[in-house]
Amino acid sequence: MFDAVRPPKYVAPFAWGTGGTGGGGTGGTGAGSGRVSRDGFLTVAERVLPRRDVVVDQVTRLMLGRIYDWATR
Repeated sequence: MFDAVRPPKYVAPFAWGTGGTGGGGTGGTGAGSGRVSRDGFLTVAERVLPRRDVVVDQVTRLMLGRIYDWATR
């Protein structure tokens, strides 16, 4: 009735992908799994925050970088 793969109860900060290689696998370290890089996170933030009228200056970049570092330690 539903997909055989269940999502995990815990998702690590900045996790991306399902952990499998597609085809209904049961996990692993496939190409679709991993963590968003710090630079990737900052690039996305710089693109989406202005949509919410948030100015992304050097201070904001530093703050977001520290949040990423703390969450992924």
